[in-house]
This record gives sequence, C-alpha cells and structure tokens, in this order.
Amino acid sequence: MSVIDRILSVLGAGPRLEPIGQEQSFCSTVSTSSVFHGWETPLWGIERLHSVFKRFDLDPGSPSKDRRRCRLRARVRFTIDDEALLLPWLGNVFVNPLYGRDLGVCTTKARSDSESGTVESIGPVPPRTDTNWWHRNIILFATVLFFKGRLRFGGGKQSVTLIPSALA
Repeated sequence: MSVIDRILSVLGAGPRLEPIGQEQSFCSTVSTSSVFHGWETPLWGIERLHSVFKRFDLDPGSPSKDRRRCRLRARVRFTIDDEALLLPWLGNVFVNPLYGRDLGVCTTKARSDSESGTVESIGPVPPRTDTNWWHRNIILFATVLFFKGRLRFGGGKQSVTLIPSALA
C-alpha cells in the first residue's frame, strides 16, 4: 500500500463532489486574514499522520521548542523566531503553513525544497484553486487530498471552521 493510500485510509479522505445548489457559508474575514498565523492542526489529524509517519524529521512551524508543549512529534522544531523559511529543510517535513497572505511564500519553500530530492513535505492547505500559489506550487507538484467538511483549527481565540482544507 502506497504512502498516499495509507494517509487516505487513516484520514478517511478521498475525492468528493458537492451537490449542486448546496448552500455554502460566506466568509469574508477568516479565510483572507493575515493577522493571526498560529492556527494549530487538529489533534486527530496529527494522531492519524503519526500512524503513517511515526515521527517527522522537521516541524518548521512549531509553537515551541519544548516537545512537551507540542502535539507533533518531530526531531527538529523551528519556531517563528527561527525564520524557518530561510533555513534548509531535510527529511519528512510536516508543514502547518501560514493561512494568510504569506501562504504562497510557504508553499514555494515546500515545493522548492521538495524538488531538491532531500525533502518530502506534507501539510494542510486551503484549496484556493484561484490563486497563483496554488497553480505554481501545488497543482503540478503535489498530491492533494481533500477533507470532507471543514477542519477545526485550534490555537486562536476561537476555532476556525470556515476554511475548507486539503492535505498536500
């Protein structure tokens, strides 16, 4: 079974079509905001990814260097103070990207380091198929798994449920 098949299996993910006429909620602030970047990937998602990848080599968006304060098991952690986008990434990398206007910079880093052959990056992204970064960094370079429904991200004053997400 391939890694992608194992990830699909543990996440319960797969291709999905939405019915025509299904009402979608309108979001004008959260999905385009760049004010807060500390949204943490839901614990259930991290636990399921740990069943495939026992431990990641790098967490470039860690909330802390202290492993006891982190949900993700990673050998190396970069925090916001480390400026992870300027440092080299190696091995299996879990990227919890910035969900604001800098998302393109983060996906460019993941793509370019993956092209070197020394990095395999995985992480949630909003499936913004109308953006340049999606076409430049995701669609031709990544396998994309769409989540059913919306993820509940933690770490902010309230959980965000308005953003659709995919795993790339």
